[in-house]
Amino acid sequence: MTRLVEAREESPAATQTLAPAPVIGLRPTFRRYWLLYLGALMYLCLRTPYELLHGFVYDEEGSVYLRYAWDASLWRALIAPHQGYYALFPNVCGLIAARALPLEQAGHFLFGAEIAVQMLLVYMLVQCESLAGAGQKALAVALALLTPPTASVTVSTIHAQFFLAVTTGVILISDAERLRMGRMAALACAGLTGVASCVLLPFFLMQAWKERTAARAAQAAVLLACTLVQLAVVLAQPGGLSDAHSTLRFSSGALLSIGALWHFLGAWSHVEACKAVGSPKLQGWRDLWWAGVEGASALYLAGMLLLSWKGGRAARLLAAAAMLSVAVSFKRGGVLDYDLMCGAGGRYFFIFNVLIGLSLVLTAYHAAGMYRLAARVLVVGSLLAGILDVKYIATRPHLPIWSQEVAAWRADPDYRLQLRPDYWPDLKLTREPGGRDLPAGIYDTTNPGWRDR
Repeated sequence: MTRLVEAREESPAATQTLAPAPVIGLRPTFRRYWLLYLGALMYLCLRTPYELLHGFVYDEEGSVYLRYAWDASLWRALIAPHQGYYALFPNVCGLIAARALPLEQAGHFLFGAEIAVQMLLVYMLVQCESLAGAGQKALAVALALLTPPTASVTVSTIHAQFFLAVTTGVILISDAERLRMGRMAALACAGLTGVASCVLLPFFLMQAWKERTAARAAQAAVLLACTLVQLAVVLAQPGGLSDAHSTLRFSSGALLSIGALWHFLGAWSHVEACKAVGSPKLQGWRDLWWAGVEGASALYLAGMLLLSWKGGRAARLLAAAAMLSVAVSFKRGGVLDYDLMCGAGGRYFFIFNVLIGLSLVLTAYHAAGMYRLAARVLVVGSLLAGILDVKYIATRPHLPIWSQEVAAWRADPDYRLQLRPDYWPDLKLTREPGGRDLPAGIYDTTNPGWRDR
């Protein structure tokens, strides 16, 4: 059978920026890596087997997006910004779960939708031209699916923005001439699902200027349009860009404990670092201790930049994108200081950790001497730390079962459906879908009194 070959001419600018793409046959590419796709899918399903069987609805996924889609009109549910930004993917998933499927199946659908987002990341990694050969691609996929703190962002459509932001970083180091429409569609979805992907816009503009190709310019234009939409939404919210942010010491502490310790040594090291924050033994050395934390964080960033510099341009782009993504965690209203470092803030370092990990994969293959060895040691550490986290993901409390909650609600319309985690307020649903013109933020957890609605 004649192979389908996608050929292209290398432009001088593209050759100077990223590694040239190999000539790839579409069908042979899929056949060659089908086992990698299948392995990733099996892992994503089997790491939480109980959720695979019974479905899963998690906090704002139910109380904000699904409930608003149930009560509001279809159009308002699609375009409504929630939690201070616009998120296309959770909006669409909430609409499908609430209106297109039997409500009993919402848990299964939402579980599958989040796995689909992670498989999109896997697909983009396998297709990425900067990752040459099966070994690099398999290692990159493993890092993307295991890197701590994955446990903070698994199995919920509200966390799709973090996986999509990593996908945006992968597209940045991929050949813009291949898979044009698919990559632009992924960028559009990513840019319209939270602000995390939009933070990487400067790098797409830079690449568009360097490569001078219509394909890269189109990618930059798509992400620019999405950024303008998100900026308009953010500025329209009360407080806009003037919300409080974490102090430098706690931001540095979060970077060190989550971005370095948890990333490469495992969750236990993060826990020990958090214990030190309130330890009475350090009371008299508090200022010195925090100065050491800030200094260590700066050294860690410098070390990652040095390693990425030895890994080639693609590695440097990923590391720089990771550094910029940290700004999102620094300016985060509601998750501040101690909560950022030792509470709910882990998810805001997921993008940073994965992009740094992918940069290290490139360094491990392209650098020489001690730089290659250091990168390989860190990659192994990240994988081992992620493997240890899988147990935590799999052993989290499994109840309640969504379909049983819906059955109880159908028997008693006044029954409030329980959601995960167990401390989350129960979900109140009307007997039938509404179609009302509700304010977009009526159920948002960023608004006072949301627990009582």
